[in-house]
Amino acid sequence: MKMTKFFSYLFLLVFIGVTTVSCLDDDSNEPFYTYGFIPATAIDVNLDSIQPVSQPTNVKISFNLAGSCQEFLEFRRILPADANDTKIGVFGSQKNNSACTNDIITTVKTLKFTPTTAGEQTIRVWAGKDPGGADIYISKTITVPSE
Repeated sequence: MKMTKFFSYLFLLVFIGVTTVSCLDDDSNEPFYTYGFIPATAIDVNLDSIQPVSQPTNVKISFNLAGSCQEFLEFRRILPADANDTKIGVFGSQKNNSACTNDIITTVKTLKFTPTTAGEQTIRVWAGKDPGGADIYISKTITVPSE
């Protein structure tokens, strides 16, 4: 009988402990980040600056950051890849749970585009989605000289 009473008290103590701990306020007010692609608005390539195969050509990509909490991180290739048709996305972060300005910040970053084959190369940059959910790309076709 003493053992049953002991286990009953032990079970009650564990139950109270578990329910009390689960109700503690552990929500953090620290900012957290989400990551994703930012729609591009323009592509600019100075045709006089196009380099031969295996050398980087500077491609200027324009996009808008939506406030001070959005930040550019890098350019990322979007698959599937094709030898003469490269898809790129502007990858960024969004700080959440933080005070931010709502101003639109027009930004231009340089993509170092290094083709592996000569000839016509199409650079496509992700520009968002259409109302049906399909990806939209803006593109620029350049002619890459051989060495």
